[in-house]
Amino acid sequence: MMQTRVDALLRRVAASRDAVAPGADRLVRHVVAFSGGVDSSLAAALVHRVFPEASAACLGVSPSLSAEQHVQARDVARHIGISLWECSTRESEHAAYVANKGQSCYYCKTTLYTTIEDVAQFAMTRINEAQQESRRPFLPKPVIYNGTNADDLKDPTRLGLVAAKEFDVQSPLDRLSKTEVRETAKYLGLPNWNAAASPCLRSRLQFGIEATERHLKQVEAAEQFIRRTLHLRSDMNMRVRFLVGQRAAVELDPAALARAHELSSAIHQELQRLGFRGVDIRPFRSGSLSGYQAAVTIDHHVSAKSTPLTTAGSR
Repeated sequence: MMQTRVDALLRRVAASRDAVAPGADRLVRHVVAFSGGVDSSLAAALVHRVFPEASAACLGVSPSLSAEQHVQARDVARHIGISLWECSTRESEHAAYVANKGQSCYYCKTTLYTTIEDVAQFAMTRINEAQQESRRPFLPKPVIYNGTNADDLKDPTRLGLVAAKEFDVQSPLDRLSKTEVRETAKYLGLPNWNAAASPCLRSRLQFGIEATERHLKQVEAAEQFIRRTLHLRSDMNMRVRFLVGQRAAVELDPAALARAHELSSAIHQELQRLGFRGVDIRPFRSGSLSGYQAAVTIDHHVSAKSTPLTTAGSR
């Protein structure tokens, strides 16, 4: 049954191979928007199986990417065998992203997809120039994939889906639930199949708290301390929410709450040293700061696609 599911997913990915671009499979034009999480990792594994010589994973590198997630992305890409492009993104140049009043996810994803298009086009141009006999006068458009699953589509707060639609991003996992994604990732031997979800650091900020590098680094340092102090496993959920009034909410799975309360004095002391004025310890709830986004609309008068972007390098 599981192999049947995998075969169906591979056929969906293969359907993106167009008949009007003969020989295009020698160009790196199939690019996965990659974070190192289980969803985008499964998408990357599938795309790499179908297009082993013409695929890459693109990781957006910015202050919203934690060092821990950066390392995980590199490790998983290496395990899959797919080329990893680590590209600097400039979502913080958009005032609406920094303002963090509901549009940040849209501008982050728009910036990422713009970066992927630009870098993929550059890569294809270089390869095309090197192919003396089969050089193409016109290069095909890159095909971008993401790890959106069926559960994501039910969430009205995911404004990044609007950006994905605008860029015609392919979502080969959009018929699978999150549980089915993990089952499939386990079946394919992905090392992070059971790792806890780890969205970008910006998602830890309560609406209205600006997504500045200082705030993001403050959250990252707090989470590193909590994970290290409580010896949390990779499959255990933990968030440090940055709340109005410089307060922090440490959210943990039930299994870790008792230990956190035992060490609450040390936790309060360290988080206050990092700049938080108060600390609450409470049960983990996914998306606990996302409710406000449901009423947000996108301001298309400010085009994120028009921003020039550069890459930090690739490997």
